[in-house]
Amino acid sequence: NHAIPPKKLVLKSTWLFTTATDVVDATTTKDLIKNVFGPTQKIGYVQDLVTLSELGIEGMTRRYANIFSLPTYQIEVMIDYFIHWDKLRICCGLQMSKYWRNELLRANSNTGNLSLNNVSLCYNVVIDDVERQFMDTRLYNLISRYERMKWVNRPSLVDGPLTGKYCSGYNEEVMTNRVGFNQVKDMTSFNASSEGDFLFQFGIQ
Repeated sequence: NHAIPPKKLVLKSTWLFTTATDVVDATTTKDLIKNVFGPTQKIGYVQDLVTLSELGIEGMTRRYANIFSLPTYQIEVMIDYFIHWDKLRICCGLQMSKYWRNELLRANSNTGNLSLNNVSLCYNVVIDDVERQFMDTRLYNLISRYERMKWVNRPSLVDGPLTGKYCSGYNEEVMTNRVGFNQVKDMTSFNASSEGDFLFQFGIQ
């Protein structure tokens, strides 16, 4: 099960970016892309989880930036954005870390290595502060200007738009209604979406 798009969606000029579990899987994925789309298919980058863990979000952002030969000031803008987004991705929203969700649910008192499972990060941040800092980044505000792009300014594609209190509201939703991965019961309790029933477009109920 490799993460490659349907052939009909890929043009000859398309650069493919996808993910893999480790370095070996990344190599296999690259070979599969060449087999499916042809030897001349452009591969931007295959990101694997092991390398991401080693480089961290800043190192991985620099690696992507180098592919496009971005100037230093643009790289710093991207790093500022993704450092905050990464914390939200782990500690906030419908696809938060399963270890942090377990902490909120108190369903599993044995979370193992807190550092490994990112639980310690979530304990040590004020999530609404991180959310507002993310919303204050230059790249967030640039993206927000474009109707067809602003949905990426969220912890995941199935989350509602951020409000400055979205994350603490959803965390409360997890604790109160014991919702699981990709689940929400009461959108109004944490102002989940000011753009209509965004979550329910994905069949999430």
